[in-house]
Amino acid sequence: MLSARPKHHANSSRSLFQNPWTVAESDAAPPSDYWPVSLASLRLPAFQGFPSISIERVRASESHPHPPIKVIRPDWGHPTALSSEPNLKATWLGHASFLVEFPCVGGGLDDKPLRVLFDPIFSDCSGPLPWLGVRRRLPPPCAVAELPEFQFVVYSHNHYDHLDLPTLQKIYELRAEHVHFLVPLGEFLFFFPFRPDDRVIKGNKTWFEEAGIPSSQVTELDWWDHTTLPNLPGSAQQLKFVCTPAQHTSEIGSKCGPFDVAMLPIWRGGTLSFIARLGFRLVHAPDSLLTAFHATPAQALRMHGALRARHSLGMHFATFAGSDVEALDPIVELERAKREARIVGDWWTEGGMGVIDIGETAVVHVGEAPQKSDDDHAPHANVRSNNETPKSA
Repeated sequence: MLSARPKHHANSSRSLFQNPWTVAESDAAPPSDYWPVSLASLRLPAFQGFPSISIERVRASESHPHPPIKVIRPDWGHPTALSSEPNLKATWLGHASFLVEFPCVGGGLDDKPLRVLFDPIFSDCSGPLPWLGVRRRLPPPCAVAELPEFQFVVYSHNHYDHLDLPTLQKIYELRAEHVHFLVPLGEFLFFFPFRPDDRVIKGNKTWFEEAGIPSSQVTELDWWDHTTLPNLPGSAQQLKFVCTPAQHTSEIGSKCGPFDVAMLPIWRGGTLSFIARLGFRLVHAPDSLLTAFHATPAQALRMHGALRARHSLGMHFATFAGSDVEALDPIVELERAKREARIVGDWWTEGGMGVIDIGETAVVHVGEAPQKSDDDHAPHANVRSNNETPKSA
């Protein structure tokens, strides 16, 4: 007797998934303290089975206390004041892309740290064609060829702003057989007939193979599947990868936590950035399109707690924003949510959450916390003088 198909499988071949839950609870964000909203507002009607969109006109303000996110030249956390200690180093490459370096555990002189590249996109445009899609507001901090040696590339899902074909091809051109790709099942999208891309029909691994990546270098995982790599007998340098559900609140923290570092989305994708270019602001209203598909800063803060993360970094904002207002709004809302939740610590404090610049490296001590003064809790790499979809490590 055949077992029933899991609710999150969108087809019988297990190549596509869909979230089986209803839309997660939303947070209706009040008008920003620093981006005054005029009386003009509009709530576009929802089609059956499709969330609504609420927009309002905004005007920029000079009083925002946080400096804009900027792009800096990465140093990958080297040198660092904690270089002799076991540290995890996470460098933001823009949008949802991070390069994470794990500390060596072998102790040998020839041991090299394992590095994982998450959701890399180095293209100027996020879309099916180089001229069709959403253009970057902020450039990558480096070229793919300038990245330190990495062994693994992890993709959270197959949207264009996360799974970018030109970047994938460049990575394989440079790393060849020395890189392994980890992907989830392909995501089923209700508008897939309008996407000229087989990744939403055939599944991710098949799509990788047809893009020229050998099957042996691609591992596709279903929810709660896991694998340990590299699969080398006697190797002390290994990482365990676990594929988890994508809903905003899930069992990740209880099953896999706590985590030293979590990289959490705090804003929407760039598809609707044209609205910001027109001088409007999208509102996180209940049952809106924004909270149906992406996390708000308040939701990200709850994820931070549910994951039991020691340190969390905000991502998925600013890179593809349509205006300066849209680039800063996520930070404003995150700081408000932190005040309301009475979480005052920035990312480098124990239990804190915050943001870093594109190209900046967050260095976190792993294991028993060393004895340090209060000043030593500030960032140890690329410290700036004026201020400082979940991925977890």
